[in-house]
Amino acid sequence: MIGIGKKIKNQNGTTLFELIVAMAIFVVLLLAVTAIYQLVYQAQRNAVDARNTQESMRYVMEVFSKELRSAKRGDDGTCGASLVNKIYYTTGTELDFRNYKDQCVRYYLSGNSLVVERKDGATDIIATATPNEIGVSNLRFEVQEVVLKQSRVTFKADVEALNRTSNRQQLKIQTTISSRFYD
Repeated sequence: MIGIGKKIKNQNGTTLFELIVAMAIFVVLLLAVTAIYQLVYQAQRNAVDARNTQESMRYVMEVFSKELRSAKRGDDGTCGASLVNKIYYTTGTELDFRNYKDQCVRYYLSGNSLVVERKDGATDIIATATPNEIGVSNLRFEVQEVVLKQSRVTFKADVEALNRTSNRQQLKIQTTISSRFYD
């Protein structure tokens, strides 16, 4: 029995200093894990925004490309003198052409939206081609008219998701579309 009492007397508890050090290590680890979680969460949000922006612009570009590929020469002057003997006309920031329905079409930037304007005689249809959550800037059209060959338009723009206030993902979009109309 004497040996048991001696063992109990020699056992010491944890000191206040050891407890504070253990809590400090736990807090540092907790802060590190929280910071890593926030970084991963922000990266995932940025990836989703970029993917949604790409998908929205892919749809817009598909509709845009389909209409541009089927453009006709504006020989009769109904779409303006700038399209006579041409398929496309651009000022750099606006693109004019006549589509397969013989409508005069103009694409341009208004605010941060890509706008399409179609004129069919006395009827004007103006609509935004991009969704409201997508912002377009630095829009440029480059037209290459080649005699006895296909004409082509290069579309360039900076695009970003507008629903985020921090870490906006800006994408640069560029595509070249050739006309199916041969000289």
